[in-house]
Amino acid sequence: MKKTLYAFLMCSAAVVPAFAQTETEQAVLDLIKEKVLPTEVTYTDPVSIKTTSAGYVINIPEGTLKADNNVKVPAYAFVLSKDASFKNTDQYKFALNSLESYSPVLKQMLDSQNVKLESFTYEGKMVPALKLITSQIAQGKNFVVQEGPDTSEIIRVGSFLVKDTLDSLSGNSVKAEGDITLKDILINHPFLQITVNQLDTQVSIPETTLGNTDLDQVLNASEVKFGIQMKNLKAKSFFLPVQEVGLDSSFDITFKQDMSTKIVDMNIDWTASNIGIVSPDIELASKLPTSLNFDMNLKGFTYADLKSLGESQNHLNEARSVPFTRPEALKVLENEVQTKTNELMAKTNFFLNNLSLRSNDYAVALRGAVYPQSEAFTGTLTITNFDALSPAPKAIDKQACQAATEAWSRLLIQKSGNEGDPEVREASAKATAACDDGAGFLEFLRPYVAKAKEVKDDTGKPAVQLAVEFKNGVWYVDGQEVDFDSETQEKTDETTRTTPLIP
Repeated sequence: MKKTLYAFLMCSAAVVPAFAQTETEQAVLDLIKEKVLPTEVTYTDPVSIKTTSAGYVINIPEGTLKADNNVKVPAYAFVLSKDASFKNTDQYKFALNSLESYSPVLKQMLDSQNVKLESFTYEGKMVPALKLITSQIAQGKNFVVQEGPDTSEIIRVGSFLVKDTLDSLSGNSVKAEGDITLKDILINHPFLQITVNQLDTQVSIPETTLGNTDLDQVLNASEVKFGIQMKNLKAKSFFLPVQEVGLDSSFDITFKQDMSTKIVDMNIDWTASNIGIVSPDIELASKLPTSLNFDMNLKGFTYADLKSLGESQNHLNEARSVPFTRPEALKVLENEVQTKTNELMAKTNFFLNNLSLRSNDYAVALRGAVYPQSEAFTGTLTITNFDALSPAPKAIDKQACQAATEAWSRLLIQKSGNEGDPEVREASAKATAACDDGAGFLEFLRPYVAKAKEVKDDTGKPAVQLAVEFKNGVWYVDGQEVDFDSETQEKTDETTRTTPLIP
């Protein structure tokens, strides 16, 4: 598993010169050089180590940045103290109390870009004999990005916590976890403002065997989980049709591997809940869904299939990045990627567990099997309280509609075509209201709903269920072809038209 701390802070490992030490001391130094010290520094003297009764003292000499030897990096020292053993092997803990100690280049970059970080600490645990970093914890407060000195904030993170841990299990097995927690997030732009109370990401391997690389740990695991959760996200923009949108969200991916066949079952689950709308149009806000869900399973491929496709895609990307790559060479690589993609699709089964939206008054859920190669779908559509979701059309007063439309047209001409004029907008709204029959976006399904199968939805409420199918570019409902352009499925009044939102 790739260490999330290094991904978050954009740093990597390094090896620097050292004097010969005892075998044990050398193992400690080697691991520190490889996993802890930054790559971007040239040190004036070797890193040294001193054994103490409690562990070791590591002395890091002063140095200069490789990218700019005029930038000096001060010397410092830190202590390795004995901690609880890991698989009956000595383990040590340590701490670095400044960002400059962890990565002077990152510190310099933040300072030069009007980025402030109030505090930063990095704590770790290592097992030199096993060449392992078993724990990494980085945390900081008040990360702020500004356009310039004394300007407003573009990005603010009140605090962040980044963790990577390996926990010992029986035998050669371990549990691996990585977490990132960001709190009090603000993204500020002239056109958009987003706030999030808390953002969490997790990577978890409940059980695997120790491997030489993070990839080995994934390949040896029967289950790998990845998740993202957002609490109380709020978005404001004058481009939005409403004043503010708020929601909680979770996104989870789980890989389960059959260790005998190596076949992988992948589940993707995204949910938006507690959706809240602030809008002057109270009626609109009350009709919008309060939760959304997408849940799908993909099964039949292996990690080897994904790795092979990824390698081919990387080769193609590298070729595209090189100037003057011959078109015929690119074509060969493109065909290779397409062939491997088709092979992966052919062996993978896709099942849509749930694609749904729900409010207190209605619900819609689509489920079924997806066939990507033939661009087909077979499944069911379950609707709770169809009339609340898609009200029946009402009669239009044609004279009132025509009068309102003509009044809007005259006013638009008087205002030289300025559609943004307040009087023009008001006249347009009146014309729309007078000419709108109020039919819902699922009106085209009304003939089928009247004959649909009666069922209970996921919450036990009465609902109707339709058998739906898509093949050869055509949708079928309960075995009947749906003609979205026919007069029987759409209103023919030239002032209004309902466009179905189901693909």
